[in-house]
Amino acid sequence: MKLLRNIAVAVLSFYILLSSENLVAVEVDILYFERPPYYLTVGNEPAGFLNDLTRQLFTEANMEFNFYSMPPKRIIKTIKNDRQLSCSPGWFKNKERQGFAKFTLPFYQNLPMVILSHRGHSKLISSYKKVESLIKNREMILGKMAAFSYGQYLDDLIDRHQPKQLIVKSSQKQLIRLLNQNRISYIFIAPEEVDSLIDLVKLNRKDFVKHTLPGLPEGNKRYLMCSKGLEDKHISRLNRSIKRLVPTVIWSD
Repeated sequence: MKLLRNIAVAVLSFYILLSSENLVAVEVDILYFERPPYYLTVGNEPAGFLNDLTRQLFTEANMEFNFYSMPPKRIIKTIKNDRQLSCSPGWFKNKERQGFAKFTLPFYQNLPMVILSHRGHSKLISSYKKVESLIKNREMILGKMAAFSYGQYLDDLIDRHQPKQLIVKSSQKQLIRLLNQNRISYIFIAPEEVDSLIDLVKLNRKDFVKHTLPGLPEGNKRYLMCSKGLEDKHISRLNRSIKRLVPTVIWSD
C-alpha cells in the first residue's frame, strides 16, 4: 500500500510539473525592424510573413509576447541587455552574435542571395567571373546596412578584402535610393525583398538588375535571436514549436 501511495504521489508531482511548464511564465518583447516583406508595420500592427510566423511560434509555445518596431542597431543593443527578455526574428547566426545572444533553431531559409545593381552597372557586374572578384574591386562601392550580417561566407569576404563601402543606418529603402542615384554600385540582398523595396520607394523595377555570380552562397537560414536572460527552457519551448510548425528540412542539420 505504501508503495502504491508513493507511486501516486510521484505521478501527481509529474503532472503538476508538466502543467507548470505549460503555464505562461514569461512575457517576451519581440523586436523587429521595417524590412518588407519580412517585417513591417501596417496600421500600427506588426505585419510581414516572418512576423506572422513568429507570432505563431510564440502562441504555439504558450508564451506571452508584445511586438515593438525599432532600428536594427537598437535591437542589437537591447538584446545585449540580458536583463530584458527579448527576441528578434529572422537574424543570421554568426560568431559575434553568439557571444551576446541565444539562438533558436532556424525557422526560415532564404532563397539564394543575389547582387542588385542599377541597370547602369549591370554590364560591368555581369563581367565578373565570381563574387570574390567583385568584392576585391575597390572601384566598386558596396552599399551595406549597419549591423547587418550577410551570412558567414560573405561577411568573411568583406572583412578580408575591405571593399569601398557606404554604410547606412536607417533602412534598406535608403540603399535602393542610393543605387538609383549611382552613389553605390551594388548591394547583396535576398530576392524575396527586391520588388517590395523598389515599390516602397516608388521607383521602376525595370531600372534595377538582379545578378547571380559563382560564389554567392545558398540561402541563409534565419533564427530567433534572444537575450541571454531568456531561460534555456523557454528557448526549448520555442524550438519545439519550430519543429511542429516549420518544415524539417529548414531546422534539421
